Amino acid sequence: RARRTQTEQLDAYDFVLRGKDHHHRLTPDDCDTAIEMFERAIERDGDYALAHAWLGCGLGQAMQFRPDESEALLERAERAAERGRQLDDNESECHRILAQVAIIRHDLIRARSHQERAVLLNPNDDRIVCAMGTLLVLEGRAGEAEAWIRKAMRLNPYHHEAFWFHLGRALFHAERHAEAWTALGKITRPRLREAAYRVAIAARLGHPHEIQRAVDALRVCDPGFDAERWASAQPFQRLDDRAALCDALQSAGV
Repeated sequence: RARRTQTEQLDAYDFVLRGKDHHHRLTPDDCDTAIEMFERAIERDGDYALAHAWLGCGLGQAMQFRPDESEALLERAERAAERGRQLDDNESECHRILAQVAIIRHDLIRARSHQERAVLLNPNDDRIVCAMGTLLVLEGRAGEAEAWIRKAMRLNPYHHEAFWFHLGRALFHAERHAEAWTALGKITRPRLREAAYRVAIAARLGHPHEIQRAVDALRVCDPGFDAERWASAQPFQRLDDRAALCDALQSAGV
């Protein structure tokens, strides 16, 4: 703890807190404001590792709102998180973001290195614990993933509803489709990934009415959705996991 780089500039700390508040509102405008707040924190204290980490997180969030800029935003996010890590290798947020960047780049070996470091540094952070579950799903270890995700939910009973997606995905790949359907049903604001998995799960459950409703919701998210292209873009380590997802989507008529 003594080696951690904490800021002595209270206004820098204040900007990080303001940025986190906007970041968690999950709107395009708030995302832009959050990035601005993190950048202002860095202007006040360029050696503040946590500010660099959160800037990386904000830029990563911006990818969903500005898909045409995804590659450039990902590059900036990685640079910000890496700069924070260079300033303080014991800042778990830096490793959390770098693990997510590596997952997006389909580099699960590097992702595991940063993810394990993040867990070691902060084993009771619900986001870090849930992220370990996410990584395990991608590695083809869905059974182990469930325990991590449920632990994250216990650590923070007021967790973000995205945790239900991560649990539902783990249960789908563990072939526990009824439980997966229940988990995804708790999400109030589904995005493309949630909509796609609801289609896949409904197909495996064989409920025609629910399949059609799920497909209709998916088409609202992405009218030109292509099952094979989307499934191929998911960073699974095992081809079988990607194939299972694609087959389920296609069997629903997507």
